[in-house]
Amino acid sequence: FSIQTTKFYPSKTDMVFLERDIKSKKQELGLQIYDILTSSTAIEAAPQIQKAFDETHAEVQKLQQKWNGKMEEMRAIDRHAAAGGGVGGSNNAGRGSMNGSVVPGENVEVTIDAAAMEYGDSSP
Repeated sequence: FSIQTTKFYPSKTDMVFLERDIKSKKQELGLQIYDILTSSTAIEAAPQIQKAFDETHAEVQKLQQKWNGKMEEMRAIDRHAAAGGGVGGSNNAGRGSMNGSVVPGENVEVTIDAAAMEYGDSSP
């Protein structure tokens, strides 16, 4: 049988989805603030607005950290490729590394190619 490996790298699509999520959270905050202001006085609204902002800010910070992490992974891959490491499907001694070096954030998916397996035949 054969084992095929697939490496998962952060993609620009991942980055776009995170950017979209960040923008969406900020827009939702605007809608929350609008609802708060239209349903209460300014004095009553202030603590509600602050609470909504604090919650949204925490969520946006988490998303921004994910975005920053993916950006750093992409930069590490670019540096690795520029140094001659390339981005390829080498499975070095089963470790899933590229050309013997480890790429930060590298994930490896191992699949078994069932079509390549021989059934019922024990001969070498």
